[in-house]
Amino acid sequence: YTFKSITFVYSIEVSAIENGAVTADKSTATEGETVTLTVTAAEGYILDTLTVMNGDTPVEVTGNSFTTTIGQERATNPYVKRIPQ
Repeated sequence: YTFKSITFVYSIEVSAIENGAVTADKSTATEGETVTLTVTAAEGYILDTLTVMNGDTPVEVTGNSFTTTIGQERATNPYVKRIPQ
């Protein structure tokens, strides 16, 4: 008998957010592959919070982007707020 390895390919989906956008550096990835997600605020807004979770554990994020390994972490609830005038 000959056995073949099965490779799963995951779609990278980002949800729309108010007053900004989330982009991924690729549209698909295999388990163990890295993907960089970037949050960009609309004009007149700044990124206030970006929460990344590894299961139930928060992951520290600096700036407006992070690199994750498929099958591990997930970003939730990026929040963009208006820049004070």
